Amino acid sequence: MRIRRQATCNMKNPLRIVILADTPESFGQIDRQLRRSGVSFCSRLIASRESLIDELKCHRPDAILSNFQLPSFEGQAALSIATAKRPDVPFIFVIGSEEETAASQVVERHRRGNVLKTSVAQLAGNVRQAVRQARQQTKLRDAALQALTAQWMAQ
Repeated sequence: MRIRRQATCNMKNPLRIVILADTPESFGQIDRQLRRSGVSFCSRLIASRESLIDELKCHRPDAILSNFQLPSFEGQAALSIATAKRPDVPFIFVIGSEEETAASQVVERHRRGNVLKTSVAQLAGNVRQAVRQARQQTKLRDAALQALTAQWMAQ
């Protein structure tokens, strides 16, 4: 199941966000919270393992937001797929209070710097922060690669 939604945005380049959700209602809750917070974005609902793999092969989102429990596969499996396909894209679990302990354990075990867990109310700030950090890391990595290339070319 794939649903496209475009938020009204003031920016030229809205964030591209993949939302892994178990229902259109859950997707809508995440989508509405981001809109209310003023995040300029385009989102896509992904509800299966195969759709996630296809999406990450074809596109590079700015962030991946995932329910912790999905009926077709677990959030931990989604995290593993995202890490393998797009390790530089922030992955954020959007959790309910009953899922907090389990999500904390997965995030702690995974040891990936940009895997966060957040409630829907904290979502916008965490998305902005995670995307900003990922972009900064990419810039630093690109600068280091350019410096190494220039050094190698000079030899």
